[in-house]
Amino acid sequence: MIERFLILVGVVVAVLLVRAYMTYLSRRATTQHIDIPADNRGKPGVIALSADGCVQCEKLQKPALTRLRTQRADLPVTHLRIEDRQDLVKTLGIFTVPTTIVHDASGTIRHVNLGYTDDVTLYNQLAVFSAPLHCL
Repeated sequence: MIERFLILVGVVVAVLLVRAYMTYLSRRATTQHIDIPADNRGKPGVIALSADGCVQCEKLQKPALTRLRTQRADLPVTHLRIEDRQDLVKTLGIFTVPTTIVHDASGTIRHVNLGYTDDVTLYNQLAVFSAPLHCL
């Protein structure tokens, strides 16, 4: 009985440590500035990192990004292979795919989402600094 309890405590501690590390990486990343693709400069947007053979990238993240594009066609979404962007992997401490990076118009990283991120979350992250103007 005590062994099971200790195993459970160990698992909980491990999960909390991983979450704390992911929060640390995300906060550290928001101080970084990245080179955004030339045709996206001056616009906030999303950079989606994936890998060949990544099931979550294909089955979950790509459809979420497609839904985001239908809601906000004015925002660029750039897909990159993680194998081609080792500079981002090292700079931001990315250790999983899919990863989405939300940046503002100047290229400053605002959010780094490790793992699958739904379109509602991405929309809300972008809305803070890129909400469309509505005329009255």
